Formats: sequence, C-alpha cells, structure tokens
Amino acid sequence: TRRKPSSYKGPGEHCNFSQHFWVGAEIVGGGFPRHQRGANIDDINTPTVTDQSKPPFRQYIEGNPSMADPVSVESQFPSNVEFWYTTCLNSGGEGVEKNCQKKQCCVKWRARININSSGKIIEHAVTKESNWCW
Repeated sequence: TRRKPSSYKGPGEHCNFSQHFWVGAEIVGGGFPRHQRGANIDDINTPTVTDQSKPPFRQYIEGNPSMADPVSVESQFPSNVEFWYTTCLNSGGEGVEKNCQKKQCCVKWRARININSSGKIIEHAVTKESNWCW
C-alpha cells in the first residue's frame, strides 16, 4: 500500500484540493468495521493499492484537479455504511469562474450504502449537505 500527501496541487499557484471523511456507521459483512464510528480520516492519505496521483483516479480539467473515486463498499453482505465527506478545492486554473478564482470552496456530502444479507441493495444515496467558499 502507498501513502500520498493529504492534498494535491495543480499547475496554478492557488490550485489544490483535499478530502476528509467522518464515519457515521460502517459494518461490512455483518462484522466489525474497518474504522471506528466518529473517526475523522484523511481520504487521500489512506493506504491504497492505486496510485492516486495518476489517471484514472486523478484528472485535471482546465488546470484544476479532480478525482474519480466512486463511493463503494466491499462485496460482503450484509453491509451498512454512512460516511460524511468534506472536499475542499482551491481554484486557480483558467477554467474557473472569476468569482471562484483564488478562493477555497468546500462541499460537505453524505454517502449511505445499505445491502441486505442476500446482496440486495436497499439504499445507495449520495447527497450534498452544504457548501461554502472563502
């Protein structure tokens, strides 16, 4: 497994992002969770087998960093997870609207996945909870 820095920088001086998640619930395969309830985890700096600095995980859209990291759970049943994410982006690329240039903007979002013991998906939802810039 590899560890990566907790944020990434793009080609612009003010272009980087970070992502953390808070564990609301995590029971995979009916067993013990990988993370304790209430844990706040650096999502980019977690050990992984993929290189998070290269495509397809990492993309740059008009000079701004983006990541392709689908919300998922291991294929063990029953499973119930709820994670709250905070993703922050400092925008500096050419494709950013002027009112967002050189500002940090964040979004808080929640992911819930519930799979019963037969493997049937009962709930799979991703919702935006709030967003802010400064």
